[in-house]
Amino acid sequence: MAFEQGDVVAGYVIERLLGVGGMGEVYVARHPRLPRSDALKVLAPQFAMDPQFRARFEREADLAAGLSHHSIVSVHDRGEFDGHLWMALELIDGRDVGALLRGSPRGIAGAEAVRIVSAVADALDYAGARGLIHRDVKPANILLSSAGGVLLTDFGIARMGPENSELTATGTTVGTMNYSSPEQLRGDVLDPRSDQYALAATTFHLLTGGVPFADTNAGAVIIAHATRPVPSVRTARPDLPPAVDQVIARGMAKDPQQRFPTAKAFAQALAAAVPQDAVGAPVVDTVGVDSARTVVQGEIPPDAATVVPGPRLHAAQRSRKRGPVLAGIAVVLVIAVVVGVVVIVRGAADGGGDQVAVSPEARSLTPALATPLLKSLNSQPGRSRWVYAAPAGFNFGSPRIDGGDDRRVLVGVTRYAPAPSSYTNPAVDIVDAASGQSTGIVDLSPSLGGLTQCAMVADTAACVAYEARGDNKHLIMIDVAAKRVTADHVFRKFGDVFASGNLFAANAYIPPDGPTVTSRSYRLDGTEAWRVGPRLSGEKERTEDQFVPDVGIAVTSFTAEAADPLSAETDGTRVFRISDGKKLYEGARSSVLAYRGGFAVTPKGSIGTVGSVQFYDLDGNALAAADGGWTVADAPRTVGGGHQQASPPLPVLVRNDQGRTVIGVFNPATGTELWRRAVDAPIGSMQVQGVGSKIVIRGNRSTFAYDAYTADETSVGSNRDDPILGTDGSRVAAWKRGSGNGGMIIVSDRPGEPGWSMSLDAQPAVIGSGLYTSGDKPARIL
Repeated sequence: MAFEQGDVVAGYVIERLLGVGGMGEVYVARHPRLPRSDALKVLAPQFAMDPQFRARFEREADLAAGLSHHSIVSVHDRGEFDGHLWMALELIDGRDVGALLRGSPRGIAGAEAVRIVSAVADALDYAGARGLIHRDVKPANILLSSAGGVLLTDFGIARMGPENSELTATGTTVGTMNYSSPEQLRGDVLDPRSDQYALAATTFHLLTGGVPFADTNAGAVIIAHATRPVPSVRTARPDLPPAVDQVIARGMAKDPQQRFPTAKAFAQALAAAVPQDAVGAPVVDTVGVDSARTVVQGEIPPDAATVVPGPRLHAAQRSRKRGPVLAGIAVVLVIAVVVGVVVIVRGAADGGGDQVAVSPEARSLTPALATPLLKSLNSQPGRSRWVYAAPAGFNFGSPRIDGGDDRRVLVGVTRYAPAPSSYTNPAVDIVDAASGQSTGIVDLSPSLGGLTQCAMVADTAACVAYEARGDNKHLIMIDVAAKRVTADHVFRKFGDVFASGNLFAANAYIPPDGPTVTSRSYRLDGTEAWRVGPRLSGEKERTEDQFVPDVGIAVTSFTAEAADPLSAETDGTRVFRISDGKKLYEGARSSVLAYRGGFAVTPKGSIGTVGSVQFYDLDGNALAAADGGWTVADAPRTVGGGHQQASPPLPVLVRNDQGRTVIGVFNPATGTELWRRAVDAPIGSMQVQGVGSKIVIRGNRSTFAYDAYTADETSVGSNRDDPILGTDGSRVAAWKRGSGNGGMIIVSDRPGEPGWSMSLDAQPAVIGSGLYTSGDKPARIL
């Protein structure tokens, strides 16, 4: 979409190209009426085609245009021209701090770092108080003007994250991972303390010349931000006192509540800790012909958000070598947590024996998360983040958490009603997940006794409800943003409902009248998208369909009548895609294991034959096959109450090797065995599920978790049937049942570090990246 010199864009006359990035291009352009040049950022056309992005662009650009601060680059105007969204920003003489650091690879003087950080902190607090979070604080977005000023840029673009957009993978964020807070990488709702984390990471870079968690592997950077302590700046800068480490560690605390109350407070603590004679590397001249020359020639440094355009520097330029930065969540996006090293496990590397080396191919894979990462499990919570208090009039019976996401929790409550009407009017309280405060009540039909379980997709909840004086079950669709019921489907019998992509999938339906239907999927507006059943022609019997909603497939087994009366009936297996009902596989009765991005099939009687396991993608295309006597491991199960054991990140196969059970993890695209481990579990009793980037193996006597990409092992302190709650990327939390509804959360230990446990009166519930109690007094634990 490049414009040429002299082209007119929204009245601006293009003077020259300033930079090219993943979101579009930046030009120096002459203002249509005023005697000045602006920096004109023109976004790629696909952004204008996305109505959600367009709405966010207009909203955030308008907010950014209202900012008036001496350390924030001004937004002059925005609009649309010829199918392109554009934004005009102030053009600054100077250079960005990223360029400054490239000239000072050992860090800059302490006093200069404090000056830069103090100015940026003031700008962040000013913007945060007005409801604007930057989300992309980093050296390349901090400008040093020729007049000596420090300015923060890219407000109005930085918050254009794809919360519900398909411009990048679901759940990704646009902030640079080297500086992004753990909560941003998880896809949580952010507050200004997320920008403080990024500013503290930038401070580390300013003082040492390097980022806190340097790695070429994106997954390794993510897990470091989520779990690893901040390294000491004194390794690179022994002239700095220990107090500097303490300030940066607090600014980069994993828990936002443990950070400084404001960015300014962080900057003040830094100023008190950094001695004025902490020289570091010399600070290079902020403006110069030599630095400008590379830009004139078009060589834009990697990861630069701002560079010198001749003598001038603009606010919003991206590297030609970068597209939108992808980071993993929540939800459902997904970059996995994977350590970027080849881990050698005891045993031969030739495929023989119980354990083999991790193949280098594992490192080259695009990793995936089976479940969102929990908040940090490094230490036991001292107290609940909040305890739910029902609004006045909603105190009949016990409230319970029925579902939600990282922004909202759905709490089932009951309203008192004066006689002679019913005194049990059920309702749903939409609770803010961060504060525990009610944001609104959705009243349900008085004929209902209450909810049992809800699934969430975007702003829509699908909830299972039972009748107070009847046997029917209801599927209630709720718009949680508008606080209203949008659909109510009635069934005589009903199973659970699950989120699957942009649909809801439900099983075990039997309508009040008509044939049995065992599987359906619904759109967010409550209309039916697809169903399985009744039995197909020629089928004598079909078992209930097994949903795998996290992967997006349903598996059904059937018995077909023989066309010839003298012939035997045949047993078969079908795999359907939930989104549209497309049949992906049909064959002889088979064992099927779903994994992130596909499924593996072992036909009955084929174990031990060449190519006995066949891998398929979610379009039904056959990929590679696995040889060597393998079969698929026991698939994750739907265990009721809306709880679904997640599928593993990669396919897990199993075989008997000289009397021992061996699991193997494979690359489905190539059929390569990535690694194998002997496990203490007979094949018939072993179960496998995914959690984060880990594969959980359950046996009769023990449960272990292995990282899918490194084979790192974590012992899980739970019984075979105890639920696995989740992982923060390193530790694994499980629920060990006790008497009644109570029990204990067991958090596994890592090598050299103790684990912890916490008793609860009721089984906890995992919602997004949070951990909640679901008993009489709902509360958020993590």
